[in-house]
Amino acid sequence: MTPHDAFKEIKRQIPSGTSLTDALSEFVKFYASTSIEGCPKDAEQDMLLFEWGGPYSWDPCVSLSLTRQFSLNDEDGDYDRMQQLHMHCRYDANHVALVAGNHWLYGESTDAFLQYVLDAPSTRTVIHLNMLSLDFEIHGV
Repeated sequence: MTPHDAFKEIKRQIPSGTSLTDALSEFVKFYASTSIEGCPKDAEQDMLLFEWGGPYSWDPCVSLSLTRQFSLNDEDGDYDRMQQLHMHCRYDANHVALVAGNHWLYGESTDAFLQYVLDAPSTRTVIHLNMLSLDFEIHGV
């Protein structure tokens, strides 16, 4: 699977209208169950990041995001570029504000990481609010 294949598949698996808990769970499960060509997880070339915060000057919403980061090599095995696949869950900042923060999946199981995400104060803060949008994007870094 390529990063772009992963982008298309995760958008299919997590349609608009999916609840926050289900979206977060499905994204982490998708990470755990898929491999990206040339990006071994044990070599830190396929990593997962949970971020939260807002509102910001560039985004008036509060958001929780999961990012899958791919470090890609060229044919010789040398570093070539990075790509990031993002899922953003956005909320109305009139109801809540979140101090920005993040947590990488590093040195823990995906199950433990998912539990951290679901139990995080940022998640608990927005869990009962109406999600304004559930967006996906993929881009180079």
